[in-house]
Amino acid sequence: MRYIPHTLRILTLAAVATVALAETDLEVTYIERTPKYFSYQDHVQYYINHTFNDDYLPYSIDIAYGLWGQNQNTKRWPDAGETVTFTAYVLNRGTTTVSSFAYTWYLDGAFWASGTYSTSLAPGAVAAISRNWAWDFAPHTVKLAVTLASDGHPSNNAVEDFTHGLSLFTFIDKGYAAAFKANTVNYPQADTDSLTEWLQRHRARMNQMFADAGSPLRWRYDRLELLNDGAPTPPYDRANYDGNFPTRYYAGDGDARLSGYYDASEDIDFGLLHEIAHQLGIIDIYRINVSPQQNLVNGAGYNSTPCLMNGVSHFISPHTALAMGAWHGKRRGYFGQYLFATPDNIRLRFLSNNGQPLNGAAVRVYQKIESSGVGERIPNAVKFSGTTDASGYYTLPNVPVDDSLFWADTGDVLKPNPFGYLSNHGENGVFLIKVEANEFVDYVWFDITEANVAYWSGQTGTATFDRQTAIGDGVQNFPPPDLAENNAASWAKWAQDGALTLSDDAAFKQYGDASLRIDATGGFDNYVRYPGDTLAKWDLSAVQQIRLWAYAENENWPGFQELSPWVRLGHYQDGYFQWKPTSDILNNSIGHWVEFVIPIAGNGTWQKTTSGAPSLSEINYFELHADTWGAGFVLWLDGVRFEPSPRPDPGDMNCDGSVNGFDVDGFVLALSDAAGYATAYPDCDITLADCNADGSVNGFDVDPFVGLLGGGAPRP
Repeated sequence: MRYIPHTLRILTLAAVATVALAETDLEVTYIERTPKYFSYQDHVQYYINHTFNDDYLPYSIDIAYGLWGQNQNTKRWPDAGETVTFTAYVLNRGTTTVSSFAYTWYLDGAFWASGTYSTSLAPGAVAAISRNWAWDFAPHTVKLAVTLASDGHPSNNAVEDFTHGLSLFTFIDKGYAAAFKANTVNYPQADTDSLTEWLQRHRARMNQMFADAGSPLRWRYDRLELLNDGAPTPPYDRANYDGNFPTRYYAGDGDARLSGYYDASEDIDFGLLHEIAHQLGIIDIYRINVSPQQNLVNGAGYNSTPCLMNGVSHFISPHTALAMGAWHGKRRGYFGQYLFATPDNIRLRFLSNNGQPLNGAAVRVYQKIESSGVGERIPNAVKFSGTTDASGYYTLPNVPVDDSLFWADTGDVLKPNPFGYLSNHGENGVFLIKVEANEFVDYVWFDITEANVAYWSGQTGTATFDRQTAIGDGVQNFPPPDLAENNAASWAKWAQDGALTLSDDAAFKQYGDASLRIDATGGFDNYVRYPGDTLAKWDLSAVQQIRLWAYAENENWPGFQELSPWVRLGHYQDGYFQWKPTSDILNNSIGHWVEFVIPIAGNGTWQKTTSGAPSLSEINYFELHADTWGAGFVLWLDGVRFEPSPRPDPGDMNCDGSVNGFDVDGFVLALSDAAGYATAYPDCDITLADCNADGSVNGFDVDPFVGLLGGGAPRP
């Protein structure tokens, strides 16, 4: 099942019988803090296709330009020394009346107070136990634990809260809680059958994720109340809380454990944590991502930093952690407004593939935007252009902005910056940058998360970011005999969701010495591209077909989709050719090695389309895409090659189509001076000197080369 952010995607439970508890069970459900004070109530307006004073195409953004009935003097926290009251709510989840129980309060893990609750507590009844405290602004924890010798479920006998945690609330129908308990038998690894305890475990897990990321942010349930089915939702002032998700679990709703990112091994729904993060003002980092379809410049995809907010990872990224650190001590600000934290100047340093500065490289910058009626895309329109200096530096120009459009009491101020009027959702926070030097072209990316992290890390003035390109030494004039032969590090990768890991697999192969193994954790579109570490300049005009072997493991039903696999041969500037099957034939490779033969001309199985104006005589890359239902698969590629091979025979060092005495000088130069060979024979490839096919050009190739001169058969 796929998880779509902002939608729980929970399946409807079959009817379940209410199961009577046969044990005594006291549960601390939540701790309330009073008095309550206001969070920010922003006045938001959506601006459609405005140009503002950004000299670029019209784009749409949200702005927050004030507060509803509040101002900067609105009280949001208790005063130092003010008395606050913590009230813990203890539920009798059992079937028998509890006559009394002991309880203990802890402050910062140390004993604070204790007592006995001596009023009989009937099944389903709730006891309220309070403790006063003089507020201060240091971080503290407060905990209530109950003790009952006959309690059959002691894991829910305590709740520990952060005194300064942001406050959330959720209501729960008792019928829903009963169904959750009954359905827990289907999850043998589950930690609890209590929904309220399950939610508190989510709070603790997420707070630990923030702690692991070095962020001071914590949140707490200030209200987690059980209601009779069908009863009206109790009155509440949303302004007294920082968020709520969901507002209410209704009897008859689907099981919370069936949402798309539930992890049975932890009994945690990370999709729920993702949605709760939005209640804290945290953006979807995936809105910064770019799909190939959105990229009208070169069709490449891009993924920003992995995080709970991008791919629903099981961790918090440095960007999210630092953003919440910047808001520490404040009530949550307007959603995503922390993106405004940018250095005064953003400078990029472009490097060649061997790490040397690119002097005099032409730079063209394209921006992803959202426009009404069009959606999100990177238009083929240059926002900035310029040239790198002798050290490879290029400073992105700042766009002047009108900061009066954006009100914030959290310290977030929109300043002049290259992105212009930053959308608080992040969708216009990414640049695709075209770099041209020495008659070659490459593309790199830069997104707002890097600028934010630099700012929060102290680079508030000029921040410099390196971008290594494939421009420089080692132009590949001919594709290798097998594009997937012990070269996983030379492949680029992209995943629309989740992550890809590439490795060489010498133990599982169909052609040559090793296959390329692709481990995917997500769903949707995934692709691998060769080469990813150098520039290719292939002439494939004589090629008649593309051949490749594939083997897949995919437990998702019905497997691969979107007419997988599809392949591309592309030019970074002029576009690409694409071959897409008429059915999901990659499913034929699940559990089997299958060879796919793709005719360059296309046929009834492989439909050929063209994007842009590419030429087979100038191809920069090969690309293969696979899209799966659900999430996660493993795919092996092997024997990826072109027929007839565009490579000259081994030993043809001058690339004239023959191996003869005219190749001797080139062969000697290849062994003694690789750079000199590249200069003398710019349209050839030094790997042609690897006459013994061991992957290296050295003295061991001399005898095989002499044999080829004597009429020996070239290696395949």
